[in-house]
Amino acid sequence: MATIQKIANCFRTVLKKVLEAFFLFLMTRLGVQKTHAGSSNIKSLVIPLFAGIGDAVLISAALTAIISKYKHASVTILASSRTKEILEETVNCAEIRISGSIWHHCLEKHRCDMFISPSRNIYHYIVAISLRCRIFVGYNYSLKIQKGESHLDRIAALSKQLGLNDIGLPLIRLSPDTLKNTTHLISKYRIHPSIPIIAIIAGGRWRTKQLPVSLYEELIHQLNQEYRLNILIIGSAWPPADGIAERFNNVYSLCGKTTLKQALGLMAHSEMVVGPDGGLINSAMAMHIPFVALFGPVSPESIMPHEYMDNVLYIKKCRYQPCYNEEHQPICPYDEPLCMAHSVNSVMEKIGRILSKSKNSLKK
Repeated sequence: MATIQKIANCFRTVLKKVLEAFFLFLMTRLGVQKTHAGSSNIKSLVIPLFAGIGDAVLISAALTAIISKYKHASVTILASSRTKEILEETVNCAEIRISGSIWHHCLEKHRCDMFISPSRNIYHYIVAISLRCRIFVGYNYSLKIQKGESHLDRIAALSKQLGLNDIGLPLIRLSPDTLKNTTHLISKYRIHPSIPIIAIIAGGRWRTKQLPVSLYEELIHQLNQEYRLNILIIGSAWPPADGIAERFNNVYSLCGKTTLKQALGLMAHSEMVVGPDGGLINSAMAMHIPFVALFGPVSPESIMPHEYMDNVLYIKKCRYQPCYNEEHQPICPYDEPLCMAHSVNSVMEKIGRILSKSKNSLKK
């Protein structure tokens, strides 16, 4: 079975590369330009963001800089419902449309002057061709992916090609209404408003990035021993969360019970966010909330700006690390990934250091 799966994956990779080569050739034959002289002749601009939450967070500063540079152009961001929630209050001067079916965009009678592709994606080429774009800036047309290139390297290279320098760190903003609605949510769950909150992220899209249940149990136990606080378990649906919350009167299970924007609001009300590598912990970084990020399959240098590397715990326990496939999806040959077996003591030590730096005192 493993051999069949391996052959299927190889076939899929080869097919994608053949299709990519075809669409890149087609764009060249159609005369799609790779560069432009300036911003004055750009009236419409399309940016596809079909990727995950983390990718949208990492490119947030670049998006703000792009919109500022092309302030006379109409900017349309094609997003998933998740990335729309992340970006709509940060880049509110752009039109953010939920992507839906890729073929829907292909059938639209619309044209754009410039198409900016922040990642390597065959769907980007299809949409760009259907929109009859004059200029295509990005991967893998005007920019070529380099071996070992990180997400941050790609954003920097894309920004440089657009003439954007020093775009700054990722930044996510929440509106006053969102923060106010979060206050109502805290009241709804009868979370004591005068006791500080630590948000712990659980669940997640990728199995290989999930932390062991035992780590959450022991971490919450030690946090209660050392600090006076409320603990919110947030993230996607994660069955163990309810059982853990039932054992502590200050732990609240909100996994799968909030929208993404509500989860961001809860983090904004927290003194600290702790969790595995993923979209929510990247959001905490971009919201400038004290955080501790637990990495495993993916090297933190590829995602986390160096200014925040002190907030990272990364253990090298497996010869396959970093381990991800062509789509940057983490893969693992083990039922329980060795690289996510962080010690609770190291997590507690890191939490204490970050809290002391932010001058937050939650000690009993």
